[in-house]
Amino acid sequence: MALKLNLQAVYIPERLADDFENIKKYPLTVIEAPSGFGKTTALTEFFAGKCFSGARILKRTFFTQSVVDCWQWLCEALSGTDRICAETLERCGVPSDENMSDIREAMGELECESDTYIILDNLLGTAEGMDMLLAALSCHCAGRLHIVASVQSVSEKNSFRIHSGGRAYYIGSEEFVFSREDLRRYFKAAGIVLTEPELTELDAITGGWIFAAYLQLMFYAKNKRFEKGILNSLIE
Repeated sequence: MALKLNLQAVYIPERLADDFENIKKYPLTVIEAPSGFGKTTALTEFFAGKCFSGARILKRTFFTQSVVDCWQWLCEALSGTDRICAETLERCGVPSDENMSDIREAMGELECESDTYIILDNLLGTAEGMDMLLAALSCHCAGRLHIVASVQSVSEKNSFRIHSGGRAYYIGSEEFVFSREDLRRYFKAAGIVLTEPELTELDAITGGWIFAAYLQLMFYAKNKRFEKGILNSLIE
């Protein structure tokens, strides 16, 4: 019996799902992968889990790379958790070498009485000042607060890792790349069972990039074959 097509199916590799479980254990999780690797989709799927039904989840997808905008939103998000701390952080201003000690002190006193997850999505880690902001996010000591920063890339210095002192968990782009078996399961979840030659062809064309796999899925559902041409033709 043929499977029913579901071209909007979401498939999260098991290893990535296991990695995401660490979000619950660390003050800060930094997820780094270029656009089209499925970061936002994976985060949405993860936080849709039943275990988060009683948690407070605050998420913002940024379409500006202004660190000032990110910091202001973070302070607003924290105001519902600890208003005094949020006001202190707002007065400190955007994290820098000059005020990091004050921010670290304020973050160390932050209180959070209920399970809270703050998600800053679609950041550009190479933006001016972003590395210091990421470092600041890991400074809090509230056990029930967990911050997630999803970034397209981080600076080569990666100084946030140095400043965080092991308090930040890192998930890189390699965890988002689909293996051959992942591609098989993704297409099956969408209602398409691939032959071995088709799977080999798909793997070679996409290189495990989920956005490319999604476009090939759309094309295959209509034409019963893959598009070997340039990616731009599929996007169009």
